[in-house]
Amino acid sequence: MKHLSEGRSNREIADSLGISLSTVKAHIQSILVKLSASTRADAAVKALRKGWL
Repeated sequence: MKHLSEGRSNREIADSLGISLSTVKAHIQSILVKLSASTRADAAVKALRKGWL
């Protein structure tokens, strides 16, 4: 969520965490579903409001 809220691309997140691009995509999709968010920005806003960031 931290990387997502900073506006990082999937590639930047993957490189930073040392994981594959497909893993990042899967995690982001899971985050969107769990937060009922339609976009990455929406997920970041919801996480901020919940105090997770």
